[in-house]
Amino acid sequence: MVRKVLVSVLVLLAVGLLGYYNYLNSTNEWIVLPSDDIMTGERTWSAFSPDTWPLYPLEYPYDDMYANLVYTVINKTEIVALAFSNYPLLEFHSLGNGSFVAFGRAKFDNQKPINITLFVAKIPAKIAFILETSVFVENMKKYNKVLIEVPWIDRNVYFEFSLKRASTAISEVRSKNGMVK
Repeated sequence: MVRKVLVSVLVLLAVGLLGYYNYLNSTNEWIVLPSDDIMTGERTWSAFSPDTWPLYPLEYPYDDMYANLVYTVINKTEIVALAFSNYPLLEFHSLGNGSFVAFGRAKFDNQKPINITLFVAKIPAKIAFILETSVFVENMKKYNKVLIEVPWIDRNVYFEFSLKRASTAISEVRSKNGMVK
């Protein structure tokens, strides 16, 4: 139940901020933006990577697809997600409870790739949560880029995200969301 609430909150938060983010992010660096819960008045801060297009073009109707890495803290829990501009055609596997996972890989700079699990509460979804959060966050803070492989229906698709200013953005989000680490 708590997971579904967290997922719902982050989805609303990310979708609401993406439009505002696109307007602001012309610096090609990570940016930190607030989101206010209209029901509680609580403010949550999140960090967004620059827009990133696949390394190899996708076919229509996905030819304008891009993604962002998103980092936030909710109830002292760190969350990392991939936010897509459109509903992606990822190859998901059912968990039997209405949730789905997809399996991909991430490669930070020239390090050995690590396996990642992308979680979604329902399909279709524009937000996929990376379940290996602690390892992922620590690597985001110390490397310059990450190449993420996602399993598209007919092939793997690759997004290379800049981590320029990611460490600073993560520290800022932790601080503003009351998580000192």
